[in-house]
Amino acid sequence: MKSLFTIYPAAFQRINYGGGEVQLTKTKEYLQKSGVDVDLFNFRTDLKDYDVLHTFGINLEVFSLCETAKKLKVPRALSTIFWDPFKFHYFENGFVYAYGELMMRKIFKNVKGTIYKRINELLGFQDILLPNSYIEREQVKKSFNVKDARFHVVPNGVDASFYKADAGLFKKKFNLSDFVLFVGRIEKRKNLLRLIKAFNRSGIHKDLVVIGDVKDNNYYSSCLNEARNNKRVHFIKGLHHEDPLLKSAYAACDTFVLPSYYETPGLTALEAGLAGAKLIVTKEGSTMEYFKDNAAYFSPFSTKSIVAALRDSQYREKDSKVSKFILKNYTWDVVARETLKAYKKIV
Repeated sequence: MKSLFTIYPAAFQRINYGGGEVQLTKTKEYLQKSGVDVDLFNFRTDLKDYDVLHTFGINLEVFSLCETAKKLKVPRALSTIFWDPFKFHYFENGFVYAYGELMMRKIFKNVKGTIYKRINELLGFQDILLPNSYIEREQVKKSFNVKDARFHVVPNGVDASFYKADAGLFKKKFNLSDFVLFVGRIEKRKNLLRLIKAFNRSGIHKDLVVIGDVKDNNYYSSCLNEARNNKRVHFIKGLHHEDPLLKSAYAACDTFVLPSYYETPGLTALEAGLAGAKLIVTKEGSTMEYFKDNAAYFSPFSTKSIVAALRDSQYREKDSKVSKFILKNYTWDVVARETLKAYKKIV
């Protein structure tokens, strides 16, 4: 079987790219280990040479390619990587709650109307949709006009190399251990500013290490300003996904925090959990479906909730339960196996 992968054109232009790019790269690697020929789309690719076109992410920049594949009768699969952003925008942009959520949803969808209509068309080109969780499937169904029969849930994955990673490398380079860790882009959706505020108020006697590249300079300035009087807060430039220092950071930390306004479910939390960190994560998105009772949860909209989670984490000991759970259920071998099952439904 031959599969052709595509994603929005600018996806790999950042050195430290995001979860969608990692999902594409690792799915490709492990499908190839399973005997599937996988190529990446380029502008001289002949679609007719492939058994399936697999798109990663709902993005209108791939619209014409998917439309062409449909006309050519090339089977099409799309990994949705989607969460309804309404609640995040509703909170961050200061909408007046007196209007009521239902009214605001109507206004929000009217504003986004043209985009949502085009996304519905894009999804209509697909033979099968591959959400990363059952709750993501429900989000797609709720937001767009699609049917159950066109879904096949494929979990997100983590590289087994994060299991029992060596903490020594990070400790030696930065002289830091037993800390609270955040890994992710510095932007509003990742909610780092609220995490720093919560950390400052928590009174816990640990350091907070932030590893990530800046996407929003104004937001980054706000984060620096909030951390300016706390010498326990450390900022480290983003590390490449394959960098041994990243694996080592996960192993060296005590607690990993994922404060995002939503995640599906957040590759960094899977990686940190596999490395043995205690997990405290946002309850928004598909995190609870993934981690079950192997993590503690908080509301990303409440500083008080994050403070409580940070404090509670200090009274829990690390154990191997979470890493063994992730190793069993969420490696890229599992992802490749489920992806191949989905292909066989449409090829």
